[in-house]
Amino acid sequence: IDGLTGQTRVALQFPGPVRALYTHPEFTWADGPGTVAAGTRLYGVLDEEACGSAACGGIVAVDAATGARSLSRAGQLAGPTMSVEQRIAPVLTFGTALVNSVSFAADMPIADLGPYEGNATSLPLAGVATLSDGRIVYFRAAELRPIVTSVGPVQTSVTIPDGGVFEPRPDAGVVGPELSLRNGSFRFDETVTVAADPAGDYVVSGTVSGYMGRTGPGQTFTFPGSYYFHASDYNPANPALTMKLPVEPLRPSETYVLTIASNYLPLELTLSQTVCAAGFTQYPGTVVLDAERGVTFIGYPSANAIVEVPYTAVARVQLLASGVLCWR
Repeated sequence: IDGLTGQTRVALQFPGPVRALYTHPEFTWADGPGTVAAGTRLYGVLDEEACGSAACGGIVAVDAATGARSLSRAGQLAGPTMSVEQRIAPVLTFGTALVNSVSFAADMPIADLGPYEGNATSLPLAGVATLSDGRIVYFRAAELRPIVTSVGPVQTSVTIPDGGVFEPRPDAGVVGPELSLRNGSFRFDETVTVAADPAGDYVVSGTVSGYMGRTGPGQTFTFPGSYYFHASDYNPANPALTMKLPVEPLRPSETYVLTIASNYLPLELTLSQTVCAAGFTQYPGTVVLDAERGVTFIGYPSANAIVEVPYTAVARVQLLASGVLCWR
């Protein structure tokens, strides 16, 4: 308690030091009744200097009233059957890029979120972040997860010792009768190797996950993994990867190689450097969402300009070169 004002001070339980704080306007859930008052959450940009790289960066939300980490929407709807740790929203990360600026807007129109997101045309609470590598990334700030524009399920191919390739089934989330991958747990492309050691055990390792465990011929191998975001069907009881190994044993020199294409494609765009005649639009700075007008305003100090991006132009575009306005 503050001895001067009598107010109760709340410790904000961010996982590390933050270098910027943001809050949000009032919004209403799209998947059920209830309105969330403005300022209910605080969004913090983690300070990358804590570890010297983007590995400890990203965006994290805490509840303003208690200071506790905010639950993802999937975690809220799951109820007390899950532990609080399982329901907390993972950190929103953006690869190796640093976050420059963040903005939020309620009932923000988005032209096309893609089939994965149910073809919605607006978000109850949208968030946008400008990044140090030039990207502008939109995310579901209410649900505390990225907007995924993938057009298909996670896919993989398995190369077996005789050179054959097992192709995946088209079923969403399941890529073969012998192998399944969980949505939200494989965010990056990865190669998983199953190699036989001299003792006859199989050692499973991934280029991203590292050592994943041991198994053997005819056994079912499961890897719990970590969920990078909580999709609507999030269930932490489902492991990231499950596969049944053939009964025929591998010789010590043989391996199974699983090439995993995650199909994780967040909703992001990058402006062409020449979209403004006044100068290069290379490094985006401050960003502001305007839901009433359905536009995003992005400051570009390198061009001495503010770029106006209408919601109709918000799509996964590597170099957006039309449909925007430049103000100086």
